[in-house]
Amino acid sequence: MKARRKKLPAGSKSAGKISKRGDLRRMPASLPKPIVSRLNALASRVLHVAWVRGFLLVVVALCALVLIQGTLDWLFDLPVGVRGLFLLADLLILGFILYWFWVRAWQMRLTPDEAALSAERHWPELRTGLISAVQLARRSDGSPVLVGAMLDTTAARVEKFDLRAAVQWKRLKRLFLVTCVFVAVTGALIAWLAPGSLI
Repeated sequence: MKARRKKLPAGSKSAGKISKRGDLRRMPASLPKPIVSRLNALASRVLHVAWVRGFLLVVVALCALVLIQGTLDWLFDLPVGVRGLFLLADLLILGFILYWFWVRAWQMRLTPDEAALSAERHWPELRTGLISAVQLARRSDGSPVLVGAMLDTTAARVEKFDLRAAVQWKRLKRLFLVTCVFVAVTGALIAWLAPGSLI
């Protein structure tokens, strides 16, 4: 008789993926320091951009919710129950944004392989040297002399690049401008609807 496979819990697959990424995120011990520091800097830049984007989206969403729900409440004098439902919806929406752009961004931050590929896409002159160095440093087979020479050559080449430049902050410029508009409109509406609350 065939042995029955035990079904995994619903969240075990996603947890397994995160755990696997955690293993891949470890820098190979033999990877030269110039490569390690630059790959870590690139991964940190990607994470920081995601966090800033999440913060701006939270502000935009909060302002949009205040505009829509505040206007509806002013027009129709909504009952307490409806306001409570609105508040619950607000918490769910804002919580999802925070989870996706902060918690999940941290869980899914770049592995050394992904950071190397991202840098090579930005600088084609790196070719496949960076990703090859990461993968070779992780393997135990091969000639130590040849692998060491290849790693040193790649490290000397990578030292000339600031890999953080592969992720540009200016991509957030439009979102920042949208956020400023939402904040200004929301502030103006609050000042107009409740002037007596301002001192």
